[in-house]
Parts: sequence; structure tokens; C-alpha cells
Amino acid sequence: MELALTIIGLIISSIAGWFTVLPYIEKTRRNFESIQPKVVIGVNYVICSGAQYTAILKLHNIGKTAAYKVKVAMDHHLEEQIVSVIHPLHPGFNEYEVGFEFGQSSPLRKALFAEAFLRITYDDLWNYRHEITYLIGQSRRSDGLFDPQIHTEKPTLKRPKVSFLKMQKYLKETTINT
Repeated sequence: MELALTIIGLIISSIAGWFTVLPYIEKTRRNFESIQPKVVIGVNYVICSGAQYTAILKLHNIGKTAAYKVKVAMDHHLEEQIVSVIHPLHPGFNEYEVGFEFGQSSPLRKALFAEAFLRITYDDLWNYRHEITYLIGQSRRSDGLFDPQIHTEKPTLKRPKVSFLKMQKYLKETTINT
């Protein structure tokens, strides 16, 4: 009987301890995520001149820290754009422009693809890789070519998996006010 009461007491104290620690873990996770860079497409537009098609993307970093080794690539398109650093959005560092040119021989213009994505990958302050993915749609033109269209409404974000202890360590090292 005494053993059963001891086990029940341990279970109850473990549950109470867990619910005491859980808010602290969540607060640490929120603080860590709040200082991460967040690169998004602010504006995108298209310049179309006959058979030449150019997509211009203006990238914004709406996070609190800089994004490093930024790569912008499209599925079924060989060209990729690289920006070394995208600073947070504030006066002096507002937007970064990248462009993709599509000629008549570009695969995205010649054939209809079931799925095509624009991928923006970047590293944070601690060299963890982030990826944001936008769906690319295609509309058929009267001459048989397709015009790619970037759908910026519902991007998919892949965040790195960082342990709680590393988050705490990085937060202590970082001097950014959260």
C-alpha cells in the first residue's frame, strides 16, 4: 500500500512539474522564433515582351535578424539567384530584387507541369537552413506557350529543428531585444 501511494505521489508531482515547465519551454520557443529571419516575397511583377517573359521578385526580410546565403530557385528552371545577405526590413535595407528570364525554350514555358515551386532558402544567424516554398501556376497563351505565375498567398515554410537547450544558449548569446 505504501509503495502504491509513493508511485501515485511521484506521478502527481511529475504531472504538476511538467505543467510548470511547459509554459517556460513554449516561451523560450516563441522568443527564439521571434528573432529568426523571415524572408518573404513583398511584390512580384512580370514584364512580358513578345516571347520574352521576365518575373521580378522583391524580397523582404520581416524578421529581426539578417538572412544569409539566400538562394532563390524555380523548379524546371536552371537559373537560380543568390543574394549573400538580406537585412531586416528598415530604412536603408528595404528590399532586394531578383529576376528570372524565360525564353521560348524554357521548360516552364514549353510544357505544363503538375507541380512547380519557387524555393527560397536561407540560413539564420546560427547557420540553420530555412526554406519557404511558393506554388507556381501556369496559364496557356494563344501561341501555345505557358506563362508562369507565382502564387504568393499560401507559402509553405520549413523551419529547422533546434533543441530546447540550444535555443536557450542562442537566446543568451543574442543581444536583440525581444
